[in-house]
Amino acid sequence: MPYVLSLNEAPSLEVGLQSNHTFSLSLNRVTEHRIIIYVQVKSKQDLIEFDQPEEVHSTTYADTCDPPTCVNVTYEPNTSGDKLVRFRTKHNPGHVEVICQANRNLPQNFTINDSNAYLSIDIHRYWSLTYLSITIGWIYFFAWSISFYFQIMLNYKRKSVVGLNFDFIALNLLGFASYTTYNATMLFSSGVRDTYYKSHAYTRIPVEYNDLFFSAHALLMSVITAIQCFIYERGQQGVSKTAMSIIGLLSGVGIYQLTLCLLNKITIYDFVYYLSTVKLIVTLIKYTPQAFMNFKRKATTGWSIHNILLDFTGGIFSLGQLLVISYNYNDWVAIFGNISKTGLAILSICFDLLFMVQHYILYKGDCIIEDSVDQLNPVISESIRSVSYIPQQQQPPTPGARNGSRFSLDQSDSNGSQEDSNSKQQDQHQAKYSALDEGFDNRNFDDNE
Repeated sequence: MPYVLSLNEAPSLEVGLQSNHTFSLSLNRVTEHRIIIYVQVKSKQDLIEFDQPEEVHSTTYADTCDPPTCVNVTYEPNTSGDKLVRFRTKHNPGHVEVICQANRNLPQNFTINDSNAYLSIDIHRYWSLTYLSITIGWIYFFAWSISFYFQIMLNYKRKSVVGLNFDFIALNLLGFASYTTYNATMLFSSGVRDTYYKSHAYTRIPVEYNDLFFSAHALLMSVITAIQCFIYERGQQGVSKTAMSIIGLLSGVGIYQLTLCLLNKITIYDFVYYLSTVKLIVTLIKYTPQAFMNFKRKATTGWSIHNILLDFTGGIFSLGQLLVISYNYNDWVAIFGNISKTGLAILSICFDLLFMVQHYILYKGDCIIEDSVDQLNPVISESIRSVSYIPQQQQPPTPGARNGSRFSLDQSDSNGSQEDSNSKQQDQHQAKYSALDEGFDNRNFDDNE
């Protein structure tokens, strides 16, 4: 069995300013050698200091220690088990990495695996801001997540997806699939996290659990919306060649990046970071087809404004969470470390403002002007066609019309009565047509709202 040095605590720890804390080292086996563990702090500033234990021994390796930002922990021969390390945070917030390494002046045939003996410490200004950040994160999660349901319910109510741009749906599927993969690997892949810390030293992972839950839920809702595009009335709509070309290009580059990663030409974080870039590119262009479609139709019918309002709310809170986290941990690099989340929030806010201007100002109260009635509502259009043409009823010849004036008078009275009846029927049909037409207009305005 190999000798392994590890930490008993979780690999990350969150603490406040000017507070005392501990963590413990563990050596899994007894050895005949004296083992000195060199515990060193790596951070931008002097953020924590160690309490020096009594069992510090002066050796060549230990002499490199410079208290109080490092400490030597010693395992005497024939000992193993846990060793407690005490430290105290200072006056500044930030991110600290504590690395524990066994001394290297041991026999060549004796090695200790200390690769997992490290600890990430996040030092915040206030616990209240930490809880505020968590609360804001879940608010934006629910706002962005619920926004998808309004479009799905509108499609179900109309039994039609006319007015919903298919390029938007296709690009959404690619974007959220990439974003979900990025969030999941940043949270759960130790290889990705280690590589991230190498390129973003002394910062915290800029992905929260609500980011993962949101992206996974958004991917599911996008799949459901795509299914609706196949089962509901869609008119002549489809995914454009331009959108298909963009999706093919981004997917092809992704496959190329993955191949380089498997061949160890690039790191796994490089590939994951590309996925976050895909999400940013998709967010940059996915709203454009819908905005142009609204401009071309001079209407927003079929595009749920509730979706936009909640999307705008989610963007504000998502950006707010990043600012709170950056201030609380004095880590403004995190905003650029998670460029997909930052870009997603900013771009969503900008396009949502454009959609609100289109809906409430430019095309307020406008109905569809170029889409056929069949595309908008096949059920109502069928009813309209059934009453739009009312044939004149041909009257059979009245018996006895040839028998003189008495029968001619009766025929005249009969014709007059029949004409009155026809006139009443036409009035009834006209009223029914008007009611259907009014209901059609009202339904369009309801959907538009």
